[in-house]
Amino acid sequence: MDFYPAPDIGNVSFSGLSEPCSIGSIVEVVINAHGDSSSGSILVEATAPSGSVRNCQVIRKGSIFTATFTPNEVGKWQIGILYDGNHIRGSPFSCKVYDANLVQVYGLDVGLVGQELKFSVNASQAGDGFLKVSVLRHGRSMPCEVLEQGNSGVYRISFTPDGAGQYKIHVLFNNMEVKGSPFILDIADASSVSVYGENLRMASVDRLNTFFIHAVGAECKDITVTITAPSGKSKRARVYQTDDVTHKVEWKPVEAGEHSIDVRLFNQSVYESPFVCNVGDPDLVTIRNMPEFINADELFRDYTFEIDASAAGSGNLEIMINGGRVACRVRELGGRHYLASFTPTQAITHIVEMRFNGENVRMSPWKIQVRSSQHQTNLDYGMDERMIRSIESKRVERTESWYTELSGIGLQRASVGKPTTFEITGNGITESDVQARIYGPDVIDLPISIYRRGDHKLICEYVINKVGDYNLEMAICGKKIDPYPLVISGYSAESVKIEPLGGGTPGQPVQFIVDAVDAGKGQLEISINQGKVPNNVQMQGAGRCLVTFIPQYPGKYVIDVTFNGEQVQGCPIRVDILPKQVGQNISTPILSQQTTTITSPSSG
Repeated sequence: MDFYPAPDIGNVSFSGLSEPCSIGSIVEVVINAHGDSSSGSILVEATAPSGSVRNCQVIRKGSIFTATFTPNEVGKWQIGILYDGNHIRGSPFSCKVYDANLVQVYGLDVGLVGQELKFSVNASQAGDGFLKVSVLRHGRSMPCEVLEQGNSGVYRISFTPDGAGQYKIHVLFNNMEVKGSPFILDIADASSVSVYGENLRMASVDRLNTFFIHAVGAECKDITVTITAPSGKSKRARVYQTDDVTHKVEWKPVEAGEHSIDVRLFNQSVYESPFVCNVGDPDLVTIRNMPEFINADELFRDYTFEIDASAAGSGNLEIMINGGRVACRVRELGGRHYLASFTPTQAITHIVEMRFNGENVRMSPWKIQVRSSQHQTNLDYGMDERMIRSIESKRVERTESWYTELSGIGLQRASVGKPTTFEITGNGITESDVQARIYGPDVIDLPISIYRRGDHKLICEYVINKVGDYNLEMAICGKKIDPYPLVISGYSAESVKIEPLGGGTPGQPVQFIVDAVDAGKGQLEISINQGKVPNNVQMQGAGRCLVTFIPQYPGKYVIDVTFNGEQVQGCPIRVDILPKQVGQNISTPILSQQTTTITSPSSG
């Protein structure tokens, strides 16, 4: 400590410390001495909140005295400035010391688009100061609310994310970033999560069933899948991450019936969740009285067999005879018992295939050979066309012994500008027995034609003019069909657009976008080289997806895209992957033809 001879205390001044000081920082105390007072002695003492006193070293430069100290305690310090042993005016002075590292931030775990997110900041142990919170998304500041709970130093912060992505949350105490700031938070959009896969809607008992979840920015720990069986028992499915945005779900049901699948992201159900999955047991489908043979001299008569699916649970039963070339009619007998019939028109072997929820039932397929009058067997079978007839048909009772059956794709969906049909089958049915009306989103009636085909069949034909849902109101013999009205999805495969994004080299990804936003409801199928080359589909919003495949070898790759079974415009697309070349690369531009060729040479 330095001492100097004494004079007037009134000419020594200190303006005080207006701003709080951080713990561990160097605090400067600057004292001005005017006139003869500069010859006096200055002593500076810093008293901590705990009462310990620290003498500060004083350095003089002319009439300016500077003392420094480093606070090591949070709270209010007292700075005593003595001139020739006496406190100057205002001494001791207060110095507020804080520690931003003692600010605690908690509750920042997960967040969803459109859902208010709240978290807490506890600054009660950090000393006096002010809190500032800013939320940034893509560099843009988001509004947030900061509320202190009384005078406790504990704050509640809330904001509402307006889009999916990464958010940066800066928490400052006295303009100093607290420990861990900025905090990075990934916000997901539960409504944009897509769940897909065959086993999401149909599954089989004691078989490993899988489906997929597309969720950007989500990890396995963020996704829960709870499956509830008809008995009420619930269990969690296994979730595996296959890439940055795709998760695979595996589960094995142990009982038949309707299951509920609840998919949650950050404990919020995703769009359309819970899903209904019909679980069946194909081994419990029983077939009785399957014909042993077909008499060659008894063609054009009905052959029948019985199906008992009462113990098999919920599901879809598919029957094919000769690959779909021979029609199969199914009549419900009640209690999930059915009578199936078919009419052979040729003296050939008939193959009956039956699947339940996509799995072969027990003993399928059945081979029914032809027996001539001399008991000779015809083994000819070469049918390859597939037609699936569902037993879930709609009927209207007329008398106890008479029924009508409605069937055909025109009861489910229709293509814009193309004739669409469905059939009404029934003994004695006539055109006058049917009253039908169909209208679209604009509630304008569309023409519907009804004409006869054979003794027991009517054909209903109509043409829709735009994409959207259409209502079919129909009554047969004065009785309305069930459901009434029947909703038909109108679609347009011609509205599906394919946007190439360039080619690739062997081992490098080739990408293109399929845009079906304006195409209506339907099933989009994408295949590369007839399904031999795997592809990955990433949803980019409703009806729009990015398709990626990786060619392994040079050669021609054929991309085919169908919508509701119809080939979309521009398909098939051929992509030529060329081996490495010497010299300048040559590329062929995209041609606006029915068959499009994209040549993608590899870099030399």
